[in-house]
Amino acid sequence: MPCLRPWPNILLIAGLFICASPAAVRADTPTLAPATPTIAPSAAPAPAAAPTEAPPPAGATPAPGASPLPSPTPLAGGGWRKQLHNKGVDLRLDYVSESAVNTTGGKYRGAAYAQQIRFGTDLDLGKLLKAQGATFHLTLNDRAGGGLSANNFSNKLAVQEIYGVGQNFRLGELSVDQNLAHKKYNLKLGYWAWGNDFGLTALLCNFMNSGFCGHTQSLPNDSGWADYPNARLGVRVRDNTTPTTYVETGAFETNPLVALKANGFDMSLHGATGTIYPVEFAWLPGQHPGQLPGEFKVGGYYDSSHVADIATAHLTDSGRWGYYVLASQMVVREPSRPGGLWVFAQGSNSDPQTALIKYYLDAGLVLQGTFPGRDRDNLNLGYVRAAVNPRLIAIKSEPGLDLAPGEQVAELSYGIGISPTLIVRPDLQYLMNPGAFTYKQYGNAWIYGLQIKAAF
Repeated sequence: MPCLRPWPNILLIAGLFICASPAAVRADTPTLAPATPTIAPSAAPAPAAAPTEAPPPAGATPAPGASPLPSPTPLAGGGWRKQLHNKGVDLRLDYVSESAVNTTGGKYRGAAYAQQIRFGTDLDLGKLLKAQGATFHLTLNDRAGGGLSANNFSNKLAVQEIYGVGQNFRLGELSVDQNLAHKKYNLKLGYWAWGNDFGLTALLCNFMNSGFCGHTQSLPNDSGWADYPNARLGVRVRDNTTPTTYVETGAFETNPLVALKANGFDMSLHGATGTIYPVEFAWLPGQHPGQLPGEFKVGGYYDSSHVADIATAHLTDSGRWGYYVLASQMVVREPSRPGGLWVFAQGSNSDPQTALIKYYLDAGLVLQGTFPGRDRDNLNLGYVRAAVNPRLIAIKSEPGLDLAPGEQVAELSYGIGISPTLIVRPDLQYLMNPGAFTYKQYGNAWIYGLQIKAAF
């Protein structure tokens, strides 16, 4: 029976997921400490990239029409890359750098440069091993440089989205996914930053601040959510319910030790504290010619970890939760050339007993194809606000000390499409209340930045 052919492939790799179940977590694993005001981990996507979110590796679900990363070298022309593709081997290599300087605000004045080099391969196992519908993914990631937020602000919404976690050479993905029932279902097993598949708006990786690219930062800060490049063991199942909708869920290891430099290639469960179960429903309208594309997602998670109460450290809470709503929609299309105007908005809410970031909101505009003859350019304007858990504000307040209820960022950037493989993006950010999550009163700051993205 042809429809059963994928199942032997799945059985061969199912062992990768067994140790991600709650029963596999060691009984002697310590309780998670309360959230601390460190720089948020990152993505992205995606396209996109994020974590601080880096652009995610292959396999992420991009926003329709969005192109936050330049395209790799085209396969046309019959070169060696085309020949490998025809045999089932696709190679990936991309580079991102982000430079930033602040002349006002924060604890100090200064500048910082960060970079990320990512490379990997996607193997079509149908062509290579006759395992129809199966694809193997391998991604290695190297981050280096310094972070302006880490050094000068200690704020949550890091001004360089590729700086924050995973600042070393590490394994970003080792996984296999399998299409079933004529691609109606997709099963993925292995070790990867599964946040690339949940809660992601790839369109927002046209911004440089981690507050936009590519998740709401409440997700990785308030739970065991895995943002790129910090991978986790787990499984994800997606049901493409209609041509424009899907529902997906999964189970993934929660492990705060993965981000440590020494653990870049550690795939064991050492340090695991529980299992996180995300679920997401997505609607992707505008798939037909002449329609305006969009992306709408509703999702949430439950993390089984035993977590110290955010405001009462001697108490332990069993489990934590959160949910999110993401929306992006093209509202104007250029009739004679590619591109158009997108609007976006996102929001999330997290468990008040355990969350550092209680509420999260962002919104903005992305214009793709800014002027005639500049089809690869994009103009981006956004605003984001991360609210400190009111329970923390209450216990940190002192007479005469006016604590900010949250941190805010406004960002304006212009991506210059030098070629299909290269984007250069001048960037301007305004940080408001950057000391909110350290309960300090730092001055607002202007950040001048430059981002470069290249794919080979």
